[in-house]
Amino acid sequence: MHCQRKVEYRLYPRTVAGLELARMADTCRQVYNWALEQRIAHYQTTKKSLTFAAQCRALTQERKLRAAWAAVHTHALQLTLKRLDLAFGAFFRRIKKGETPGFPRFKSSRRFSGFGFKEHGNGWRLHSDGRSVRITGIGKLKLRGKARFAGGLPKTAEVVCRADRWYLSVTYRLEQLPARERAGVALSGLDWGVETFATIANADGSDECIENPRHLKKQLETLAQLQQSLARKTKGSKRWWLVKRAVVRLHDKVRRQRQNFLHQTTARLAATRRAIGVELLSPLAMTASGGQTKQGLNREILAAAAGAFHQMLRYKAEEAGCAIIEVDPRKHRPSQTCSGGGPARQKSLSERTHILPDGSVITRDLNSARNLLNIVLGCEAQWGGNLPQHSGPKTASDTGCETSSIAA
Repeated sequence: MHCQRKVEYRLYPRTVAGLELARMADTCRQVYNWALEQRIAHYQTTKKSLTFAAQCRALTQERKLRAAWAAVHTHALQLTLKRLDLAFGAFFRRIKKGETPGFPRFKSSRRFSGFGFKEHGNGWRLHSDGRSVRITGIGKLKLRGKARFAGGLPKTAEVVCRADRWYLSVTYRLEQLPARERAGVALSGLDWGVETFATIANADGSDECIENPRHLKKQLETLAQLQQSLARKTKGSKRWWLVKRAVVRLHDKVRRQRQNFLHQTTARLAATRRAIGVELLSPLAMTASGGQTKQGLNREILAAAAGAFHQMLRYKAEEAGCAIIEVDPRKHRPSQTCSGGGPARQKSLSERTHILPDGSVITRDLNSARNLLNIVLGCEAQWGGNLPQHSGPKTASDTGCETSSIAA
């Protein structure tokens, strides 16, 4: 079974090479804005959309007139046009669905992070030692990073700049799923949350909590001081740029801390479980309303990165042979249902405890995790103790659960 995996490397360009990377990125930005202006003008004249292929032909002619554009590899410029084409595709899709359209807009240098290549060996090439890359027009650049899997054929690459640091994101094509060791065989229900990042109920009766590290909240005071300092500076001045750089780097630090925590947590969960029941969550829906009264909660929901957490857990579980059973909370209502067999009861979000029929009190999250565990046990019983072996989602009609990933 073919699959793709992405590996991000840190680039270490020298001063001149760094300036060349920035120049190439800015040239791609100019092409993006040129193509957007061309599309707008074409539609105003003909009332028809300009296609990606037509813009590629126009780009070929334009490169003959602009030496700076001709100096950049054609694949990098074509991928820039594809980026705009995808933006228009998303724009029209949102119109059809009745959502806020969000028309593609012109990009400033601060809103255009980098460029890419669509074919290994054509514009870029990784060296066999895995410690350097050669980019056409720039030369050899040192890089740091390592793929967890062995082998793999590099296909595409993206060069991006974040917080004045350059990264190379490479997509590999693999002939089969990477192997990930799994030592545990526990069945668990996992409730994601904000107060506690994850509450886990195990089939052996034990439970555990993963504390929310709150990386962003720990930096809010420092971030507020930097933003106040930024507001007092003259925009565009040297001191303004220095403080702006500090703000960006602080945000990038939080991003890296969050990403590292999510990778470590999901890897440990996938390696120690045979099946995990989780809720199908929508962070967009959870943060859609509330205004000023819910502003702090919305920030914490987004900072806890439910979407990234579940995405990482799914693909790592697939590699480890752990089944992920996804439960629709609108149908099963694990937070409102009593895990001890008592009646279901509507609870407000501020009610953080649950009383079982025997009078014992447990947390709301643990009650939800136990309900998810009950669904996992029901799925296992339905399939005779053997969870189905497959690599895509499958619905169990009588339990209402969905499974993704493969079983042992």
